[in-house]
Amino acid sequence: MNQGPAVWTGKNFHFKTIEALRGIAAFAVCWFHLTGYPQFGSLPAVKASGAYGFLGVQVFFVVSGFVIPYSLYRGGYVTADYGRFLLKRVSRLEPPYLITVAACVMHDYIASLGLVGAAKPFAITWPQVLAHLGYVNAFLGMPWFIDVFWTLAVEFQFYLVVGLAYAAIRSTRPAAALGIPVAVAVMALCCPWNEFLLHHTPLFLMGVAAFRHMCLDRSRMELWLTLAAAVALTIAVDDGPKALAGLAAALAILFVQYSNRMLNFLGRISYSLYLAHALVAGTVVNQGSKWLGSSMAAGWLLLLLTLAAVLAVSQLMYKLVESPAKRIASSIRYRAQQRQPRVEAAAAAASQRS
Repeated sequence: MNQGPAVWTGKNFHFKTIEALRGIAAFAVCWFHLTGYPQFGSLPAVKASGAYGFLGVQVFFVVSGFVIPYSLYRGGYVTADYGRFLLKRVSRLEPPYLITVAACVMHDYIASLGLVGAAKPFAITWPQVLAHLGYVNAFLGMPWFIDVFWTLAVEFQFYLVVGLAYAAIRSTRPAAALGIPVAVAVMALCCPWNEFLLHHTPLFLMGVAAFRHMCLDRSRMELWLTLAAAVALTIAVDDGPKALAGLAAALAILFVQYSNRMLNFLGRISYSLYLAHALVAGTVVNQGSKWLGSSMAAGWLLLLLTLAAVLAVSQLMYKLVESPAKRIASSIRYRAQQRQPRVEAAAAAASQRS
């Protein structure tokens, strides 16, 4: 097996770089939204620092393109496990998401009562809530409660597809090396709409290319040609900065092994941070600015208070909601994983008899 740059140890993938990328991506998106508030107009350097933070979304797509096939590979997944795979993903991701959706509804209801300022009409409807539960807002033309939710819908569409397409992704036949990029090209070029998976498939392809190279020992030529095609397609359907962000993430997965305590922390809470930051930041900034004023000193204090609140709430949601959800998802096993304890027990019994 291709060992790569100190990334593989036998069949155990070293997730430090993946966790670091997740932490960087989540914080970049958080910083992009945080520095975009007009209340920080007295801090022009701060506002400029977050200008490209939205590219964290592209990093997440590349990471998913690698991690999801890798997890299926490690679990001995076959298409017959499709239901289990979706159940694992739903168990892992839905609880924090549902908590955030409920918090959005509660926030708007409280705002409608005028308890935190002038009363605003409560405009949320049950169909809108149900659309969020199915990630189908884009299909129904309904707005998201929080802008970043559209990326969760794209990710969920990817899960639906990758579980069915895994046999092709896992294939070592030469036809797969050509067929996968061609299929991605057709899908991406035929879908100009940003909120649908097909538009972003070149970014997921970058992660898939890294998976095929690192797990299936596919050639460097296949790797570089696929990455080049994915970059060209991303430029064609989006733009250069998004293509470069995706390529940087893919290269980091392939060739970088790095972590530190802060990135480990941000990576661990990245999903909760991604979900919670907009609602928490908006509340703290809007309320805090009324008390602190608009001076430069007040701007710095408000920025620090908002960031502290976002990280604290994200850590709390990780501990109370996300971490238990991860344990539940881990308890759902594929058929090959269920058979393994019986095989090991039979081997142990045979060893004792001998």
